[in-house]
Amino acid sequence: MRVLKFASILVVLAALTLGCGGEGKHGKSAEETESADDLVEEGKLYLSYGEPDIARQKFLEALEIEPNHPLALYGVPIADSMHTFDVINIIIQYINMFLDPGFEDSKQTGSFDELIDSVLEGYTVDLADEAVEYIDTCLDVGAVEFDMDLPMPIIVDFEHLCDVQGRFAREELLVMWAFNMVWSGAIRHAIALNLDFDISLAMALEDVDFSDVLQGLGEVVDILLQMLNDPGHPHFLTIEDGQVPTYQKAGRDLGRGLLKLNEAFWAITQKPPDNADDIFGYDDTNGNGQWDSGEPIRIPCEGVLDEDEMEWLYAILAVAVDMGNSFIDYSEYDPDPANPDPFDLATLNGILELLDLPPILPSVEIDFGANYV
Repeated sequence: MRVLKFASILVVLAALTLGCGGEGKHGKSAEETESADDLVEEGKLYLSYGEPDIARQKFLEALEIEPNHPLALYGVPIADSMHTFDVINIIIQYINMFLDPGFEDSKQTGSFDELIDSVLEGYTVDLADEAVEYIDTCLDVGAVEFDMDLPMPIIVDFEHLCDVQGRFAREELLVMWAFNMVWSGAIRHAIALNLDFDISLAMALEDVDFSDVLQGLGEVVDILLQMLNDPGHPHFLTIEDGQVPTYQKAGRDLGRGLLKLNEAFWAITQKPPDNADDIFGYDDTNGNGQWDSGEPIRIPCEGVLDEDEMEWLYAILAVAVDMGNSFIDYSEYDPDPANPDPFDLATLNGILELLDLPPILPSVEIDFGANYV
């Protein structure tokens, strides 16, 4: 009887405990369970620590509680983009290590193609795709503001470039969309193509003397032609078995990303003049309350671009638009599928002129899109 009485007391205590709220998520009581807002703030904190993966998890946990939480929706692509910077750091480190003549384990590492595959194996392009998906959702539901009130470090090649702090808005979403889509295209190319080549030729590129720029470029072209025609590596830049769909998507993603980069630029120029707290903006130098042609853009880690830097930006955007339109030719993203839009090689002359080189490239049309059909 005493055993039954003791058991009854335990049942009553358990019932009282459950009736008072019991255990919440992560073993906390209902009063202590973190809200979506709390998780978002934790995500911001981890972004400031340079821990994008943990930040991403916090934002996703917030979305489990509140699926349309605007800051959590916006936080995911920020974290994914920061993760991409981490991956870029790893790839740079691997490439430098592999090309280092003193790296004794290079023979054991295998081909450069195997090295790249091993680096990409744990990443693929999942987070880049996720970032684009969440950005599209943010744009659809109007989740277009995210105040990053803590400094977020930008690390490239394991060097601290700058801290990003301020207001992310719709225009910043477009920049991240372009960045992740271009990255997706680049990585999918690396996965789909055979990158097995003579490492000694790549090392020779480091010895090219660019004191005479034209002569240096000629040497680079000669080395690249040797790599393409090397009988010891006949499959260099050919599509790997079973990777045709990956290669096709690589071209489409690259083209769409380049075009979105141009769209993002023009969206930034439409911001109101009081954009000093935004991540991207412009300097309204004439004070007329709007952006005018020639006024400088402001970007992270660089600040307000000077006149020469703006010329570089315009030249890059011109190439991005022409090349992007060519990459999406013949695809579902082609706005005019009946008329091909090949890339004009002469578009690169604008960049040559900025390098103080003569505009020597002829007007030759390159049908990039045809390579991805």
